[in-house]
Amino acid sequence: MTSKAIRQIEERLTVALPPPYVELLRKGKPDFFRATGMFRDPERILIANLQLRDPDTRGWRETWPHGFVMIGEDGCGGMLFTGTKPAHVHYWDHETDTFEDLGTWKVFIDKHAKLAASPPDFDVNATNDTDDELVVTRVKPSWKSILDPIRLDEWKAYVATDESITWRGYREARSPFDGKKVRFPYPGLARWKSKTMGNVELLLAHGRIGVMELVDPRKKPTKEAKTKLTRIAKALHAHCLGDHVE
Repeated sequence: MTSKAIRQIEERLTVALPPPYVELLRKGKPDFFRATGMFRDPERILIANLQLRDPDTRGWRETWPHGFVMIGEDGCGGMLFTGTKPAHVHYWDHETDTFEDLGTWKVFIDKHAKLAASPPDFDVNATNDTDDELVVTRVKPSWKSILDPIRLDEWKAYVATDESITWRGYREARSPFDGKKVRFPYPGLARWKSKTMGNVELLLAHGRIGVMELVDPRKKPTKEAKTKLTRIAKALHAHCLGDHVE
């Protein structure tokens, strides 16, 4: 990775990356990155961290420790971070929502150096630039949408002008234990009343708008959905991608 690309990451994320990590980005071998699940592409590092910091998309966690930078993943939901002060490597377990301190960068590199000789089949740096599902995005392919996101205020402003779409901002479900309704926040969620599919949930997440779920799961997006999302994309100065319709 070039020094210019590293500076761009630091500037966009407003952090100073630890020198041992910078050195690894510059000179590390691809097999080491693959063996440890670390990102080696600067754009992927940016996207992963911008998504975690996205104020318009509340995920499973409201905040992350100050100064932590996501540097990789294990393919099963776990994430790898580097701290900045101190410059330790940390593993986040998505099942327990806890962090494990893996030690300094020297400890981490020495411990995992042998793994590079037999990297796993899973490669976090592999990309799939095909957009099959319907999505409204300003960036192609859509997984890069956070680099130039559609903002929540823009999405809300559009919904206010479209009589067929109702703003939601949450989902509800009944507890299997006591039957009470439980509400979950989804800041970017709206519901479109489709003539061919009934109620369709449209979700803004990570800077793009997609069909989250049909209320009737037996149905799939139709040509009407493609037309609708194309109109939304035009109004938001974006693109409608994907042709997976009936």
